[in-house]
Amino acid sequence: MPSCAACRRPLGWVGPEDLDGFDVWAGYLFLDAWVAGSDRHDENWGAVTDGSVVHLAPSFDHGNALGFQVRPTTREQMVQDLERLHSWARRGQCRYFAHRPSLLGLAHQALQLASPSARQFWMARLDAVAASAIESVLIRAPDALLSVSSRKFCEELLSYNRRRLLDDQ
Repeated sequence: MPSCAACRRPLGWVGPEDLDGFDVWAGYLFLDAWVAGSDRHDENWGAVTDGSVVHLAPSFDHGNALGFQVRPTTREQMVQDLERLHSWARRGQCRYFAHRPSLLGLAHQALQLASPSARQFWMARLDAVAASAIESVLIRAPDALLSVSSRKFCEELLSYNRRRLLDDQ
């Protein structure tokens, strides 16, 4: 597989035309840090060929995000003790990268290597996400699939990681 730098942005990309494949991939790492997704390994990103041109594939396999592996009772306890939830979020690592960097550190490092346009784009996209927008998405999930405490966990995790990503630039 070609390196990310050799890939063009994904087919059907809706965003700045001057972003290349690496700039978009940096955005994938930024997303991972926001949703606490620590499963970005060599089988969780790919490339698509369009003739002789190679494009970064759209992002996929986010099944481990938002604390899916946290037991419901632990999730409920974290919602009651937000410092515990915040501590859990700060421990998030990307275990498939050398030296197991923090998700936040990896996202910021990728954005520093990306183009200035990419940094501005991804930061602005996250800055534009309102808490009410997150709540309106989570509230649509049936209680049988997402309990009240799980919904609150996701809301607080996304809010906390958003602040960390935007403030620690």
